[in-house]
Order: sequence, then structure tokens, then C-alpha cells
Amino acid sequence: MTRTILITGTSSGFGRETAERLARDGYRVFAAMRDIASRNRSHADALMAEVVVNSTSKMSDADVRAMAVYLASFNETAIDSQAQAALARKLEASTRVTVASSTGARLYLGACAVCHEVGGPPLFGSRPSLALNSNLHAAVPDNLVQVILHGIAAPVSSDLGYMPAFKDSLSDGQLAELVSYLRRQFAPEKPAWTGVGEAINRIRQGMAR
Repeated sequence: MTRTILITGTSSGFGRETAERLARDGYRVFAAMRDIASRNRSHADALMAEVVVNSTSKMSDADVRAMAVYLASFNETAIDSQAQAALARKLEASTRVTVASSTGARLYLGACAVCHEVGGPPLFGSRPSLALNSNLHAAVPDNLVQVILHGIAAPVSSDLGYMPAFKDSLSDGQLAELVSYLRRQFAPEKPAWTGVGEAINRIRQGMAR
């Protein structure tokens, strides 16, 4: 029977060393992160950032453990930190944008790349990689559309910086081009989203209520 353990403080130092040692010894290790950003996982943004600041960061260890074990039950193929780092480097290298080959690519380079293109100067703090963002790998485009429309007005970390809302500067057609391009470019192993226009229209209507 596989032994399961949850550890906090695994991003560096003794906590990380302990987690890696236990994983080598056959434990199923879950890292309970108390911050909101990491290179190898999606950062918390928009409404989720509020959840982290006002709720999950204040949870007891027992509550964090219960949540981690429950969520981990959906994932049978967790990989260690070295494999995560190697995968991150591969994804970031293979999805780098160098040519504005479409309308979506031009919109990305004009509106997004200054903060999200990996390898550029850190003009506005950290540069969250879209290739590692779970919104791009989701089954539906709704979360990505929400973030682009609303932006991030109150980031939970100064290192992340603010993200402007594009609800008044992108038409529905431009937004559909951008969203479809981001999925194709940064999650190339995933199928193209269908119903992007319908999702944008539904979310826009919800904002107008």
C-alpha cells in the first residue's frame, strides 16, 4: 500500500529536500503551497487570488491535508520536481512566439507578450508562463475568457503585477481570435476549443446584468 504524506514549505530548502527524499523512499508526497505563484504550476489570478488571500492561506494544516488528498485522488500520474522542471523547460521552449503569423499571434504580441513571453526582460515583475497555465489546458475556454475580459485588478503578490482588463479594448471577434490562438500555441497537445464565440457572448451577457 502506497503511503501518503502532505508537506508544506516545499518550494525550497529543507521542505523541498524532505519531500524529494520521501518520494524516493516510496511515499506519495503532496505539496501544500501557501503562496500563489510558481513556475511549474498555474498562478492564482482574478477571483481565485481572492480565495487564496482570504481563505486557503488561512486554512489549518488538517484542512489543507484533507483538500490535498481529495484533489490528488483525481491524479494518478504525479511527477517529481525534477521532471516538472524539465517539462516546464520543454513546454516554454517549444511554445515561444517569434513570428506574428496570424491575427491571434499579432494580438498576443501586442497585448500579452510584454508580460507573458518567457525570456524577455522582467519589466513588470515575474513573467507567468502561459504554457504552464492551467486555463490554457482546460476543457473549456471560460476561465481564460474571464481573465482576459476582467484582468487582475488586485494581484495578491506585488511580484505578479497587475493585468489590465480588455473588455473595452477587444471586440468579440478579436477576443475569439486571441483565445483560439493561445490554446493552439500554448497547449498544442490539446484539441482546439469549440464554441469560443458562444462562451464569449455568454460571459459578456453575464457582465451586463
